[in-house]
Amino acid sequence: MANGKGISLTSLNVFKGIPEKELVTLYNSFLQKKLKANEIVVKEGASLNALILIVAGAFEVTKKTEQGEIAIGLLKSNHVYGALTAEFATLSEVTLVAKETSTVIMINEKSLALLKPDLKTKLLVNISAALSVTDQYLYSLLTPLSLKVYSLASALKDLYEQKRSFTSSSKILLERLKKIPSLPPYTYELSSMLLRENISSDKIVEHIKSDPSLMALVLKTVNSSYYNLSQRVSDFHHAVMLLGFGQIYQIVMDNSLNNIMPQRPDFIELRDSAVAVSNIAFEIAMLSGYQRPLLLNTIGTMYVIGKAIIIILKKEQDFAEIANLFDDAWITSMMLKGWKMPEIIYKSIDYYKYAEYADTGFIPADVAVSVAILHVSIACVETLKGGQPSDKPFLDNYMGLLGLSDSIYDLTFKKILPSLRKRSDMLPRALQNLIAEGV
Repeated sequence: MANGKGISLTSLNVFKGIPEKELVTLYNSFLQKKLKANEIVVKEGASLNALILIVAGAFEVTKKTEQGEIAIGLLKSNHVYGALTAEFATLSEVTLVAKETSTVIMINEKSLALLKPDLKTKLLVNISAALSVTDQYLYSLLTPLSLKVYSLASALKDLYEQKRSFTSSSKILLERLKKIPSLPPYTYELSSMLLRENISSDKIVEHIKSDPSLMALVLKTVNSSYYNLSQRVSDFHHAVMLLGFGQIYQIVMDNSLNNIMPQRPDFIELRDSAVAVSNIAFEIAMLSGYQRPLLLNTIGTMYVIGKAIIIILKKEQDFAEIANLFDDAWITSMMLKGWKMPEIIYKSIDYYKYAEYADTGFIPADVAVSVAILHVSIACVETLKGGQPSDKPFLDNYMGLLGLSDSIYDLTFKKILPSLRKRSDMLPRALQNLIAEGV
């Protein structure tokens, strides 16, 4: 049941079990507030004399620290924060700032006194349960260790944003980027096809098959040391049957980078890393139920473009001393946007670095899942190589967003690695080697 403003009252846990005929009356008995983005509903240190029920939207939770005010979490629809009475002078431990246009209900003692006893009792039971959930979440955020992590992450995020600002404002860089070769037209065509509803793998294969140069590219790659197959593949149909649609698509996407990252020693490690990330991103997309896993394969392939450009710039006199000051994610995103690639691809890459410094709530909702998959995939590759993704303090949160409850070690070695090994004969040789090294 809705309140006439498009808000479903029955979706709110606080109103669970309350008869529909009582809902509108109940809803209208409380003060309703609509806040614009960046408006504050309660400030740290202010007296709490009402409960704040978040009906729609989201609020960033901020806290004052020695390093200044930092964002430490996010409260969304169904969260309840505050106190029913000011009798005990309860003060807010945090500030709640609207991240977007949001609606809240203010519930206080006076408004509750107007309700029938049985209705009031039911409502208080629901409020108590909702408050418990919020309190546990905030408690986890406000522990000294959590605040220390968030404080450090916030400082790193500020430094990263300075790097992005320097990159985007460098006129000499922007002029140089205009000379970078663009991706082949088929890259845009194929990645755009992935966004169509009910697009089948057969249609994409047919699209590749309709281009003789692409078919020749696939066969050349399949029969090269890139795959190191024991048998020669004679035709395109044989390649599809042997490797599967996913690897054919991967071949085409990987080769689209040849103009930017030719097959030479200084790019080999970068390209091998992209192949590993893109294949693991596909696996994680499948595990998390993402509907377009090949789209994540594309994002995993493309995210290294900026890194490659920085390698190129380091060898040029005008950029040798400043190349490392540029942000590769911004460069990649800007280039892909200029090449008319789908927005979800360049926007996901634009935000993926933020996952190292900010919780999931900072990432725009339309790319939160794709950013999370890329972030977790990179962590899996680091784990496979024997590293510890210690520079990813919010990794568990991004895994949780994907519905993954494993540790990054268990996800990598108990789920991703066994799945890759089942089809290792169909994977590029570099990825086969990485899989073989996995414990």
